[in-house]
Amino acid sequence: MSTEITDALNRIASRLDALEKKVDGMSPTASDGPISAKLQDDQVAERLGRLLDRLDEVERTLDTASSLAAKAPLIAEAAGEGVNYMVGVAAERGIDPIEQGSAAFDLALRLAEPKTMSLATRMFEHMDSVELLVAVLDDVEPEDLKTLTQEGTATARKLAVLLRTSEFKTFMDSGLLDAGTVGFAGTASTALVEARSQTPTPVGPFGAFMAMRDARVGKALGFALEVAKRFGERL
Repeated sequence: MSTEITDALNRIASRLDALEKKVDGMSPTASDGPISAKLQDDQVAERLGRLLDRLDEVERTLDTASSLAAKAPLIAEAAGEGVNYMVGVAAERGIDPIEQGSAAFDLALRLAEPKTMSLATRMFEHMDSVELLVAVLDDVEPEDLKTLTQEGTATARKLAVLLRTSEFKTFMDSGLLDAGTVGFAGTASTALVEARSQTPTPVGPFGAFMAMRDARVGKALGFALEVAKRFGERL
């Protein structure tokens, strides 16, 4: 038992001895004395009862403290063994506990910053989207992901340069990506694929002249001439 606990117990024992003597002195040798009258007071009896209860609590607390003090060497030894074990495992894995512990502490401080906590809160609020993103990444092969990361970075740089140019703004404002234009481009693509699947027949000047009698050819040729005219205006 430690010296501090022993001294505390001795002081409490001395005070209990003094209190016991006072209580013995309050024994009613004369029924009409002032002390006897106080002992008959309900409030005095209640206070004495509370005092005894408090003393019981103090005794239990001291017993617990004494038990912990007796076990302190064993607890310290177990803690030391645990630390030695963790240090040994870290050394086997090539980890410096001091350096990595400092890095972990710095990371904990950064995680506790309001900005980081706010970001984490926003991420948890969109957990469904995060889980969906993780599911998508799980379906991507590691090599594909590596290629996408490497090539995507270079492409992103080029795209960033392109997005800052006035030419790109003109392209975006041209209406080329409007729904009607995109639909027309789809129609032209379909015609191109269908024509590509056919075997072309050589046509001379007379054959081309005769083909213009076909309303479909005439319509396409008229469209091509209109494009050529407007394109020429901008050259």
